[in-house]
Amino acid sequence: MEKFIRFLVVSMMCVHVAYGQTDKKYLEGAVPEKNGKIIFSQEFSLPGQSKDAMYDRLYNWLESRMKANANDSRIVLSEKEKGQIVAVGEEYLVFLSNAFSLDRTLMTYQVVIECEEGKGVVRLEKIRYEYENDKYTAEYMISDKEALNKKKTTMYRRNKKFRVKTVDFAEELFESVEGGLSRKKE
Repeated sequence: MEKFIRFLVVSMMCVHVAYGQTDKKYLEGAVPEKNGKIIFSQEFSLPGQSKDAMYDRLYNWLESRMKANANDSRIVLSEKEKGQIVAVGEEYLVFLSNAFSLDRTLMTYQVVIECEEGKGVVRLEKIRYEYENDKYTAEYMISDKEALNKKKTTMYRRNKKFRVKTVDFAEELFESVEGGLSRKKE
């Protein structure tokens, strides 16, 4: 019995140490801010593509992405002449899911795409969370100012899951854009 208790204590300590580790990619600068607003942004280029071709590829990618959510996610503005597309999305970010518990937040966001000759810029912005009957902005939950300690070496526990999942979501979104652009036009 004593060996079992020792094993249990050591296991719990290992979990605590592992949980306390912070991946540096989520620390200072991981969440970009412009004029006090959180805006993830990435430029994609396809040299030689016309503005209309870039628009069509990015529109098709975004339309497919929004439909895959199977909820109220949708394109709300499309102006081919200006090369601009805007969509609003909502998805669940799942923090913990097991047989006993489901911890998640409904994240709403806006995707803005601007197309030019041979390139497009995709922005993820206006991020909001609905969590346990409360609503929060990304600026309140995941900004460096709100989520990191003064030395910027660790995240506050209440903000960590939001920050990590949102950064991962933005990375996945931009990887999805890359995948959509790299597919041959059918």
